[in-house]
Amino acid sequence: MERQIALKNLQFETETSCKTKSQESFIWESLAAMTTIFGTIFQAHLTKNRAFALPIVPITMYIGYRWDEIYGTTSEKIKADAEKLYKQKRDLFKPVGGPITLEELDRRRMAWKH
Repeated sequence: MERQIALKNLQFETETSCKTKSQESFIWESLAAMTTIFGTIFQAHLTKNRAFALPIVPITMYIGYRWDEIYGTTSEKIKADAEKLYKQKRDLFKPVGGPITLEELDRRRMAWKH
């Protein structure tokens, strides 16, 4: 019982630290993106060349994707879709030629040795 409690605590600590690290990383990525966007806008204004503003679109899309990945429900949607697919189309997840038998494993081991 104590081992299970320790394992749960370790899992909780790991999940919390990963989430915190992701949020911290997102903050730095957002700051870098904002600096880049303001720099490109300023350069486009100085040179009167609007082509300098083109990188704003993919940078904004990336930050939006990262925000949804960290604060949104993307991972829950992916998990739900994967579970739904697994329940509805289980035959897609079966190995081609059937499951591997012990005889097949022995044959492969012998082939590796020679």
